[in-house]
Amino acid sequence: MTAAPALLPTPVWLFFAVKEEAQVFLKSLPALGWKRQQVREGRGILFSRGEASLRIFISGMGSRCARAAWEDALKDSRGGKPGCVLTCGFAGALDPALQVGDILCRRNSLFPALGFPEGDFFCSEQVILRAAEKERLYRESGCRAVEMESGILHELCRQEGIACATLRAISDSAHEDLPLDFGALTKANGKISIPALASELLFHPGKIPALIRLGENTRLAARNLSASLSSLFA
Repeated sequence: MTAAPALLPTPVWLFFAVKEEAQVFLKSLPALGWKRQQVREGRGILFSRGEASLRIFISGMGSRCARAAWEDALKDSRGGKPGCVLTCGFAGALDPALQVGDILCRRNSLFPALGFPEGDFFCSEQVILRAAEKERLYRESGCRAVEMESGILHELCRQEGIACATLRAISDSAHEDLPLDFGALTKANGKISIPALASELLFHPGKIPALIRLGENTRLAARNLSASLSSLFA
């Protein structure tokens, strides 16, 4: 395998749940010398620099969508495996010490140390809405943050003997409730239904200020995640 950006063997596969998590990073890659090669719906976005390559997948939310994206990626690569896998995006804090925009990493024993703060993630099958539930999960699991996709991707990589790491930015703190149940607004493909979101806000306009704050938080998380990933591929 080609030794790519300073640390990582290629091809590197990066999985994000939704485009909002990836778009700042995607825009940063050309300035780092990465050339976008192709776009195939559902099969990822390919970038190359010299002999190194990155494939970026938007899976949709949840473990089922993450598994389907992995299976599609393997089919598209005709059985070829990645040099390593990064599962990236946002996460909700369980540890009260984590602040919005903080970066947290988890890696298997095959993945080199990246220099970011490390901790475990609780992988939930549903969106965790309430601060009280975050507190309970932190107390019972000891995990520092919660998300929905990385667990299955780590397991699939373990089965294949592939280096895998999670790199995520905190989008909501441990003491914050989420204004909406985004899981209930998600379509079968793991993407948010815009009509369902509009209807929810029409009937519950009092949630709009909290949703605006969440939008500001996710923009900060996206910028910090992009900066962290860019440091790996500069």
